[in-house]
Amino acid sequence: MTSKSMLEVVAFEALVPSEDGYGNHVSSYEQRFEERAHFKYLRGGERVIAARLEGVQPVVVTIWRTPDTEAIQTSWRMKDLQTGTIYAIRAKIPTDDRLYFELTCESGNING
Repeated sequence: MTSKSMLEVVAFEALVPSEDGYGNHVSSYEQRFEERAHFKYLRGGERVIAARLEGVQPVVVTIWRTPDTEAIQTSWRMKDLQTGTIYAIRAKIPTDDRLYFELTCESGNING
């Protein structure tokens, strides 16, 4: 992976609890930082095909390992700043060389 292949720009948003002014607790997403990324859309396999039939597109997103990206949690979400697509972050795994993180993400119905 080279920085030349990091063609996407994504933002990471954390779920932040707050109050609505009426004593109710609500949560909303707040952008934490932006990062360059590489997308690899998953195409085959029974689970991938089943997810796509449900309107969910699985993708593996590679990002540089930095102090910012160390903080990413699966309760966060990712937004593709070029397309506006929102992704749920399902898993974060360091690569063997420890230079990158590979995020398993899903677009579509991200509430599940």
